[in-house]
Formats: sequence, structure tokens, C-alpha cells
Amino acid sequence: LKQLSAKHNFLLFEDRKFADIGNTVKLQYSSGVYRIAEWADITNAHGVVGPGIVSGLKEAAEEATKEPRALLMLAELSCKGSLATGEYTKGTVNIAKSDKDFVIGFIAQKDMGGRDEGYDWLIMTPGVGLDDKGDALGQQYRTVDDVVSTGS
Repeated sequence: LKQLSAKHNFLLFEDRKFADIGNTVKLQYSSGVYRIAEWADITNAHGVVGPGIVSGLKEAAEEATKEPRALLMLAELSCKGSLATGEYTKGTVNIAKSDKDFVIGFIAQKDMGGRDEGYDWLIMTPGVGLDDKGDALGQQYRTVDDVVSTGS
């Protein structure tokens, strides 16, 4: 995959959703059978454990490769009943602001702001479909027009 991404000029995004303390995610990202930091250009993480998650992942990336690596923070989710709202989302945005060089944006349902502070976040929005139907397991879909209107 890494050779194909270089040949055809695309990035590899590992939708890993890290969610543990700094040292644990550092080891998960850099070690084990998958050695994600060696090949994934972008990965993502929950902010629930605080800013140590960003530090741990960044350290692993710097130790694993000289190639640039980036992180998306999970600020909001598209599933019904998600707890990733309000203060959790605000806290995740603040964590992201702690490392502008490594954190490039969010998994979110809308624009996360920050332009007035010099941030130009990438927003990746899950649950986008041609219609706004959901599924039996709580996934909620939004239309392209709806997502674009909220800044994604």
C-alpha cells in the first residue's frame, strides 16, 4: 500500500480511533504486528483521555519515521446517543490546539472553528449519504447538502 500511495499520490488513513493513555497509545501506534506509525500518513484518536494521547502518538511518529504524520481528533460522532457533544467536543478542540503541527483536524459533524486563531482544520464527517436514513444500530446519515451547510 505504501508503494501504491507514493506512485499514485494518495495518503493512507488508518481509522484506528486510539483511546488510551499516552504511553499505551505510543506503543500501540509504533509497535505490535501492524506498526501503524511506519505506514499510516494519518490516524485518529479520541480526546477522552486528555492531551497525553496527542503527545504519545506524536512521539511514536517521530521515533518511527522521518516522513510526516498527522492526527485527526474525534470531536463528534454520527451515531444516535453519542456522548461526544458539548464539553467533550470543546475539550477535544482545546487538546487539538496544543499541537498545531501534528493535529490537522477533526472527525466531526460541523466546522470546529479556530480560523480566527490561525487554525485551518480539516473536517472529515462520517455518516454522509445520498439520503438521510439511518440503520438499525444507531448510525444516523446526513445528506451532502446538510453537511456542507454546517461547514464540513
